Formats: sequence, structure tokens, C-alpha cells
Amino acid sequence: EKTDGDLNNYIKNQIKFDELSEIEKINNLLYLSKLYYILFQFETIYGIIYGSQIRLLENLNSSPLAVSEVKSFFDSVVRAYPETLSKISLDAYLNFLEKNFLISFSKTNEISITHTGQDFLLYLTTHRKNKNKLF
Repeated sequence: EKTDGDLNNYIKNQIKFDELSEIEKINNLLYLSKLYYILFQFETIYGIIYGSQIRLLENLNSSPLAVSEVKSFFDSVVRAYPETLSKISLDAYLNFLEKNFLISFSKTNEISITHTGQDFLLYLTTHRKNKNKLF
């Protein structure tokens, strides 16, 4: 089992920390901090996102959808899983995606995937996450 000291040495050797200037060390640490924060956030989102929300993101990755189209999509998902999703409103369903910066709403009443949403889909693919989760 690796200890913190082993991990610190591994990171120092991988980045060649001793060869970097102070500003380069700070920039590398900031980059790694951001990377691990994003990975933690994506893993947290993945733990609670519905499979249908992933499918919606994939649809939005092709092109933005009108709210009415997303409502039709949501209604079909509710029909498929009434015992679970009939208690959830469309607003709550979309709010989860919006508050996690995966989608955005335009002034023209369209819903689009954000760059974060695209990165989340890439994360799912590169980490071989199951996109066919329930609901």
C-alpha cells in the first residue's frame, strides 16, 4: 500500500518538480488541483445522474433542442419509468443538469449542452462509465 510520502515522491518524479521554477511549480499544482476537482465533480454527478439525463446530454451534443422537444423526451421517460419519475417535475429534472453546468437555456427557449456537459460526456467515455444507467 502506498503512503502519502510514496505518492508525493511519485508526483514529484512524474512532473520533475525539482527541475521547475517556483512559478512553474505553482502552475502545475493549480492545474492538478483543478483536474482533481473536475474529476471529483464528474464522479459525484455520475453517481446520481439518471441514464435518461445522459441520453438527453448526448442528444443535445448533436444540436440544441427546444424546450417543447425536451418535454416530449421527458414525458416518454416518465412513461417508461412511472414508479420513479412520475414524482419528478421537468423543472427538477433539468435543474439538476443546469445547476451542475451541463446544460444552459437560451433566450430563444432552447436548451444546449455546455462545454462542461461535453467534457462530462467525454469523461464517461474515457473512463468507460456505463451510460445506460436506470431511469
